[in-house]
Amino acid sequence: MRIIYILLFVSLITNQIFAQTYTMSNAATVNTCSGTFYDSGGASGAYNSNENFTRTFCTNQPGSQISLTFTSFISEQCCDHLYIFDGPNTSGNLLAQAEGTDPAIIIGQVITSSTGGCLTIKWTSDGSVTNNGWVALISCTFPCQQFNINFTNTSTPFYNG
Repeated sequence: MRIIYILLFVSLITNQIFAQTYTMSNAATVNTCSGTFYDSGGASGAYNSNENFTRTFCTNQPGSQISLTFTSFISEQCCDHLYIFDGPNTSGNLLAQAEGTDPAIIIGQVITSSTGGCLTIKWTSDGSVTNNGWVALISCTFPCQQFNINFTNTSTPFYNG
């Protein structure tokens, strides 16, 4: 039993050391396939008033697509907006839009890039109410590969029934 506790402790420490965290800001594009993405308040704070940020995440594994899985999302219903675009900027297709506290809006939804391995997130908040914001897990997936299969049967199988 003691070995299980030791392994669990080592696993938790390793994850704490190597897990990257990213907060919402106008920082440079991030190339990654792992980490946690937070609002500007980070893991334990609320976002601020009057924010207007755009941040891009791209895969660092050729042929893969970057994905965001939201585990929480709370913003002001009327006035604080999160937009997720497919691609390296906000001119890509709008994949998701969220505001408010309705967990069905975005929690648990996996949002994956389809055109080049990047997702761009735009966030705006007004000058009044702030909330806890969001937590999203970053990962990469590989799209399904299409196969063309041709069957050629040149003999009849033997059946001895």
